[in-house]
Amino acid sequence: RAPPPSPVSLTQQSLIKQIFSGPFAIATSFMVIHIFRQGFVISTVGVQSEVFFPKSQALFLADAFSIILPLGFVPMALLTATGLAGQILSRPNIAFLFVNILSMTYGLMLLAPNLYVYVALFVLFPLARQFVFSTFFSYTAGMFGYASFGRISGVASTIAGLVQLGMSQVVARVEEGGWPFPGAMS
Repeated sequence: RAPPPSPVSLTQQSLIKQIFSGPFAIATSFMVIHIFRQGFVISTVGVQSEVFFPKSQALFLADAFSIILPLGFVPMALLTATGLAGQILSRPNIAFLFVNILSMTYGLMLLAPNLYVYVALFVLFPLARQFVFSTFFSYTAGMFGYASFGRISGVASTIAGLVQLGMSQVVARVEEGGWPFPGAMS
């Protein structure tokens, strides 16, 4: 009996077959979910701070977040310099798990009405953000190859962007207490 033929690598498939593949659905879902979550945090962290903290502390936290967010490359650079980022990103399943754990952690930290927890969250969030993009691009390059890397990334990013367009409606519903959210933020 002859062994079954080896499956053809996605790097050798047409762009259409790549886009309609399971790995593309995984990568795109990953981007859509994390970009949506991160957009929600970025657009509501000020409002959330005002709910938990006095006005002066809430303003301090909003300012701190706007200063710390662009510095997310610093912890990522340290992880890259030590080789830890490469170790994580070279194993896609570990990278996906790591990003999800970071994201769940910063999501839970948002629920803790403690100034120090919020400051720690502001350090963790940009790192998670850096890892979302690093994981996506690393996975995409490895799975689909560099010949279609730009097109695959563009299609997935466009889908994530289209979903993100609904963010303002979600934020408005949360702040106003519209269905399915209770009026806790108002």
